[in-house]
Amino acid sequence: MAKTSYTSTEFSPSSLSRNLAFGGLVFTYIVGVAFICAGIAITVKPRVEYQMTSAAREVIALFISFVVFICNESVGFIHSTALKWDLLNENRLEFNSNLRFIQHSSKSWPNGIIFNFIYAIAFALSYSAAPVFFASYFKINSELFSMSYDEATSSGDADTVTTLQVFSASAAYLLGVSFLIQAIISTVCLRISKIGTWNASALATARVACTLGHISRQEGRCMVSVSGSRKSGARNSEYAFPKQLPFLRTRGQTKLTFCVIVLVLMGLVSGTIGMFARCGMDYVQWTFIAPAPTYMSYYNKGILTVAFRIYDDNDDDILSESDAFVAIWVVTCTQLVIAMGIHCAELHVLSYRDEMIWRQLASKKGSSPNYSVLFGTVKYWPALILSLYKPIFHWLYGMAMYVDYQYGLLLNPPQFLTVSIFWLFLVVFIAIVSSLKFKGPLPATYGHLQTIANIIDVWEPRMYWGHKSVEELWDSGSDIYDDDMDKITIYDSEASFDEAKSQYTEHKSPDKIGHAGTSHIFNLVDVISFDYPYK
Repeated sequence: MAKTSYTSTEFSPSSLSRNLAFGGLVFTYIVGVAFICAGIAITVKPRVEYQMTSAAREVIALFISFVVFICNESVGFIHSTALKWDLLNENRLEFNSNLRFIQHSSKSWPNGIIFNFIYAIAFALSYSAAPVFFASYFKINSELFSMSYDEATSSGDADTVTTLQVFSASAAYLLGVSFLIQAIISTVCLRISKIGTWNASALATARVACTLGHISRQEGRCMVSVSGSRKSGARNSEYAFPKQLPFLRTRGQTKLTFCVIVLVLMGLVSGTIGMFARCGMDYVQWTFIAPAPTYMSYYNKGILTVAFRIYDDNDDDILSESDAFVAIWVVTCTQLVIAMGIHCAELHVLSYRDEMIWRQLASKKGSSPNYSVLFGTVKYWPALILSLYKPIFHWLYGMAMYVDYQYGLLLNPPQFLTVSIFWLFLVVFIAIVSSLKFKGPLPATYGHLQTIANIIDVWEPRMYWGHKSVEELWDSGSDIYDDDMDKITIYDSEASFDEAKSQYTEHKSPDKIGHAGTSHIFNLVDVISFDYPYK
């Protein structure tokens, strides 16, 4: 097929997705510059201390986590969309949804392996620095530092702890830089990448890919699902299947990404057990909100402390900004692993979304390729759950492992237990989503572009899978719903083709089966499990 020119407004403009992406990009630039300005102000002005409860501090941290989430997702959508179209232009795009931190373009340097790695680090850095921006600072009687644990316990001033909050200049600088790095890379992607459409739907991507000649329809494969379509020489099987294979068994990356998610869980559980063994159960404070450290924290009682400096004997003993800078980067190393795990989970959820949009073809309402990224997130529950999961989990992780301006890096075993349980929920959630078997004879695609192109023979703004006309069986039809058409009978695998054909000679021809694409629709609602033998 010869390549033709194409504009995104021709078929699936999705102006809402484009406007949201551009608005989010501008917002990210503003937030990044604001954090850098805040860092400068904190540096040049005398330190301001605030006193508040741990719960109030964590509410602020949760708010900052959601701001980070909005910025990261906005520029991340631009980054992933640009990568998708770069891969398409290189004829390397198989699926609509991909791992943008792992897959890379060989010709477009903003989406190359080096800048993808830099982008991933900036992404993890933003979540690492967010809990430290409004950091804790606990003033404790400095005489306790020169005492043994028994002496400190018997001291009358041992329980004298003042909980304060200070703004961290290091966290502000790192937050601003991380946002600007992501925004700049995404901006360069906008300038270099040739984006066909901002539509998040796999149908829209396949439509543009067909128009530009990157993929073409393969005859005789209109009833082949993604598991068979990726095999060379696969043809229509003798029978349609009443259920489709789950996503976990259709794409090579699915098992690998699921293993990554499980390995992260094993790491969290192992670390949690080790921390409980190191700190001791007698001194652990079993609270959901991370408790304020006390003098026992200095002796590694209840909280595991990783110091980044030598304490001085003065009442104004506080971690320097350079030490806090190093501590935040240590947290970033662990956050990068967490971010990759969630990124792998996102592949399963987005593939589920692509399949749900695809399977609307077999419904009365049909399926429209024009889906905005916001609508796709709100409508389908796995995408909505994961969107809420991201900022909340990073917030919880910020309570488990955070930088304190009195002690350095603190690790709270009870909060790590909460994080492990929360990650276990993610593992179970992804296992359920990836193991779902969709009912009905419509072949599963999970966003596989070639499979979509094989099944859709005519492209329209709204499409249906089924009868295109009374002469063609399982093609799509018009926007006229035909209540008079005979309902399709369900046959078992032993029904002969001649017997089935004789019952459908009046309305249908079994020679053409399994197409989708025009805007007619007929009474196909009763077709739940279809086992009809065909040529």
